[in-house]
Amino acid sequence: MACRYCDFEGHGSGCIYSPTGFHMDSNEGDDCCIYCGSTNYGSGCQYSPDGYHKHKSGKGYCVWCGGTIKGSGCLWSPTKNHEF
Repeated sequence: MACRYCDFEGHGSGCIYSPTGFHMDSNEGDDCCIYCGSTNYGSGCQYSPDGYHKHKSGKGYCVWCGGTIKGSGCLWSPTKNHEF
């Protein structure tokens, strides 16, 4: 994984160019968490600012929960809305 903002090969906090201060994966093709590279959804991401996995957008799935329902009701989204 290389950070999309600074090209650091790693995970976690310390990216001075990222809007969140955390390194984020630059590989847009994979279905994995942008913070840790896991394929899991929900809580348990040790490298994200809020502890939740966030996947890359696209492919018709919510980046927070993996669901296909649009609108509100996402348990892990900070806004409680599904994001695609």
